[in-house]
Amino acid sequence: MEITAQVMGTPEFDGDAFRERVDHITMVESGKLEYTFLDGHTQEAEYSTEKPSHPWSEEQRAKFKESVKGSYTPERRKAMSEHMKKVRSEKHWASKRK
Repeated sequence: MEITAQVMGTPEFDGDAFRERVDHITMVESGKLEYTFLDGHTQEAEYSTEKPSHPWSEEQRAKFKESVKGSYTPERRKAMSEHMKKVRSEKHWASKRK
């Protein structure tokens, strides 16, 4: 709706104005939209579905690595393995060709 408001030149999305002015929207290619207006002109707009992220600092990365180190003891690995064997034996898996 933010992109549509920009294309229409309005500060925020207005559903009534949209219905009055826009005929349809076509996805031209991944990340590009083409707005076709009722008066016949078209306008392209770009969009992204990626969320903005912030890279980890070295301190955050080191803290995470340290927290994970003790999590996977041999006993825990064995318990996880046994659990997955049980789950796989109880479910239908495509590789079993049933």
